[in-house]
Amino acid sequence: MPMNMTKETDRVPVPLLGWGIYTTVDDIAKIAALMQNGGVLDGEQMLSERRLAEALYETDVRGLPTGAENEFGKKSYHLSFWHEPFVSKSGKSYSAPQMVGWGGNIVQLMPNGIVGFRFGNGGDVEVEQMMLIANSIKPFDEFDRRGERRSE
Repeated sequence: MPMNMTKETDRVPVPLLGWGIYTTVDDIAKIAALMQNGGVLDGEQMLSERRLAEALYETDVRGLPTGAENEFGKKSYHLSFWHEPFVSKSGKSYSAPQMVGWGGNIVQLMPNGIVGFRFGNGGDVEVEQMMLIANSIKPFDEFDRRGERRSE
């Protein structure tokens, strides 16, 4: 995918993923699906399963508070993901990790396998609306990150 690179002359340049990456909707869908599938692509582990689980708050490790909150609780940040809290009607707490890009672009990984994304022009938009919609389509209490029915 097209992107801006760092300007090193003594080693291979590194992509500037915080800004200057020019994704298509197809790119976003593929990246999000890779993460929702635990870093596995075509049966091969492409991303560190342990680090991805930590980044998506599937372990006990939690990130730093951001000072922001929504109606469900305090937001946090860890391993390049912003985490939006959500509490289901049953009272169970969830986190929807999101990737945020320049200009207000958001890709949100829902705990039920749904991916929400918004390409925006910035501004203060309450993104928990994506969680409310996703939860109404496939309740978080019933489906896991891979979109499979929970066995609990």
